[in-house]
Amino acid sequence: PKTTGMAAFNASVLDEITWRAGEGVPFSFVAKKLQRAENCSALGDASGMDAALSEMLLCVLAGAPEDLAPLVSVLCDQISSPALAGTEAVGASVLLKAMAEAFGHSVERVKDQVTAAHRERCHQPEAEC
Repeated sequence: PKTTGMAAFNASVLDEITWRAGEGVPFSFVAKKLQRAENCSALGDASGMDAALSEMLLCVLAGAPEDLAPLVSVLCDQISSPALAGTEAVGASVLLKAMAEAFGHSVERVKDQVTAAHRERCHQPEAEC
């Protein structure tokens, strides 16, 4: 059976967490992982791209779980920022696959959870959906 989630990655992946608890994920960490994913994509290496994104998500989950939702929002182009002007969002299918791999769930389960979370958020007062 194929191992997924945290168990599928070498513990050295978590050595990439260079920030202290409460500091938040450094932009340089995210940029480095996105650059690696882009390089893999340019070479047609889909598994390398998935691995880069999955490793990033795992590190964020382990090192700054409070930053996971904002990071996913940025990756999905749900938040705009002058610093990100001109950049393209990660494709939803690519992100869903990376999340499924990182968290050890099927793509369908992740998609259902994201849909449910979005639906819940839309029922919050003053939420933008």
